[in-house]
Amino acid sequence: MAIATALMPPVATVGFGLGTGDLRIAGGAVFLFMTNLVAIALAATLTAGFYGFRPRLLERPAPWRGVAVVVVFVLLSIPLALSLRSIGLESRATAETRLAVNDIFSGADSRVTLLDARADGDKVTVSALVSTRALVADAQARLQERLTAALHVPVEATLDQIVVADPQAAARAVQASAASAPDPVAALRGRLSDSVPFATDALMVDGEGRRAVVLLRPDAGLDLSSAFALEKALRAKFEGVDVWVTPPLEGMETVDLADADARAQAAWALARWRARPRLRFCRPDPAPAVGEGETAPPDARERFLAELAATGVSVAAEDGPACRAGDRNLARIALT
Repeated sequence: MAIATALMPPVATVGFGLGTGDLRIAGGAVFLFMTNLVAIALAATLTAGFYGFRPRLLERPAPWRGVAVVVVFVLLSIPLALSLRSIGLESRATAETRLAVNDIFSGADSRVTLLDARADGDKVTVSALVSTRALVADAQARLQERLTAALHVPVEATLDQIVVADPQAAARAVQASAASAPDPVAALRGRLSDSVPFATDALMVDGEGRRAVVLLRPDAGLDLSSAFALEKALRAKFEGVDVWVTPPLEGMETVDLADADARAQAAWALARWRARPRLRFCRPDPAPAVGEGETAPPDARERFLAELAATGVSVAAEDGPACRAGDRNLARIALT
């Protein structure tokens, strides 16, 4: 029972890694399985030898058997040692990042919302999202410099800052005396939070309660169409408040210029991402073959460019290759 308990979880993880196409998970599980198998075999051999049990035909064990066991352990210890070093680097990077953020944002009442540290060989990649009441201009450079000095390995640090209101201050305002007037901004933020039943990274409201930004998390489960519909619903519910819903960044390769809803959704997403896209339009064929469809008229392109400009998105438009069947009404987008 104990042997099955030690061997089955790594084997199941190998299957999961192969099924999802993640060879890193599958390879690590294979090493763990082999380590458990060899350790169990060695423990059984040592225990049997200690109590005097040995095969009848082998009164004197061959010396190469012990050498083979040592060689196997040495071979297994190399990837295990590398994995242990990576785990140690990731743990140190996580701890040092939290200490560095506290020092860099001292007095700004900030907290680490998301933190991910990955070690790849002799390089460490750190990605952090900090919620703060005041932006620090050189925070990312200071974080990378401090982590490099503390870990003694090259570090690539990415630090994103989100300015949010102080939740503790809002709580103190709610718990103030009943005679005092309620905080309308805090009340608006609470009603917005109740109206967004999805995972968010931040929900921000300006000091006058006229504009709100909802930053959806990647695991919110909403695609671009759903996020677009959520913003329209929130704007209809909160009249007089300019509500922006920022969806997670995802790929957007083409837009159907003949579809007004597709153009509006694309312009909305690019504006919320603050992207500066590069557009490529296929060059119309002066004599298209029968059945290949119509080339998007120039006014459709101009309408799309005008819609992008109205949302504050600056683009670089260029002509691509000649139009082919299936892409005559498409604008190809490259995000920068």
